[in-house]
Amino acid sequence: MHGCTCSGHAVSCAAGLRMREMLQQDDLIAGAGLLALPFEDAMHQLATLPGCSVFAINAWLAASSWR
Repeated sequence: MHGCTCSGHAVSCAAGLRMREMLQQDDLIAGAGLLALPFEDAMHQLATLPGCSVFAINAWLAASSWR
């Protein structure tokens, strides 16, 4: 059996609604915002390690930016 969280099926809709409730109840969006800058700083520190590509890290940060 296969189901996607937001596919429109009744069970999927119930799961999506519960997910939204949990995001609001636990204030997870604000928590993610508080962690965004420390996470970004940690990603930039990775660029100083041998074998890590500054370009790849900057591309990942740009792609994942939601601010």
